[in-house]
Amino acid sequence: MAIENDVLALIKEPILKMGYEEVSVKFQRENGTYYLHVFVDKDDAISLDDIVAVNELISPLLDESNLI
Repeated sequence: MAIENDVLALIKEPILKMGYEEVSVKFQRENGTYYLHVFVDKDDAISLDDIVAVNELISPLLDESNLI
């Protein structure tokens, strides 16, 4: 899906610079609503702090890009 590729191109490098090893994106419709799922991975377990840090990084990028 084009939107997934565009979002991934926008957020992948900044997330990798934070020390994560893998980033993937899924944009899908569930019960009539569209959701963007961002998946990250690293050697250690992903913590709630990791989720918050990634969210705080990508939220402004996504808002400014107006991709979705």
